[in-house]
Amino acid sequence: MTYKLPLLLIPGLVSTRLLWESQVNDLSDIADCWIAPIPPYDDFRTMAREILANAPERFAMAGHSMGGYLCFEILRLAPQRVLGLGLFSTTVERDTPQISRRRAAMMADVKTKGYLPMIRENAPRFVVDNSRGKQVVEMMVKQAFEVGQSAFCMHQSAAIRRTGYDDVPGRIDCPTLVLAGKQDKITRTSVQRRIAKQIPGAEFHAIDGSAHMFTMEKSEETNRLMRRWLIGQELALAA
Repeated sequence: MTYKLPLLLIPGLVSTRLLWESQVNDLSDIADCWIAPIPPYDDFRTMAREILANAPERFAMAGHSMGGYLCFEILRLAPQRVLGLGLFSTTVERDTPQISRRRAAMMADVKTKGYLPMIRENAPRFVVDNSRGKQVVEMMVKQAFEVGQSAFCMHQSAAIRRTGYDDVPGRIDCPTLVLAGKQDKITRTSVQRRIAKQIPGAEFHAIDGSAHMFTMEKSEETNRLMRRWLIGQELALAA
């Protein structure tokens, strides 16, 4: 039987396994993919503990946006279980006051405008304005419906409360891939490049023609980079 590396894929805010659908389909020949449902709590440490309790004993993991925060929490809790790390559209920095106010405004809009109308209004900021971006917006709305209003508000509260993860990158000692969308206006490419520079041996790529949601916008390029990262880990384990 061919060994497949356990790969834990952690979605971001109001995202589900649909965020990773292309990666699961394309990489299943080399990776045993596990999608982590994001527990409905308002504290990332509590979420990370629940994910770890149900995860494989040892695994590579990739987290998108808020899922990256959970990767950092997992690295604080159980670094010995992590074989490889993918950080996508994420940051180690805590929210600025401006970002916290934006999160609070979105939660307020849930009450005044409705949950899905608020999602539909904000989603275009996360994608490139083209035909594929419009398709991804519809996929984002479907994921938001599945996640639900209550979990959305708890996750936003957790994001506002987090203290940041500046202490984590320098201690990471597993193969690390940092990916950004070149046109991302939510988490700037420069922010993710700085993370990569802090992690010993990390590989960084900015995917052109995509914004925050590049796993769906530019899935083929994302899959190519992830495949190379995963194959490198398999070779290291076989050595």
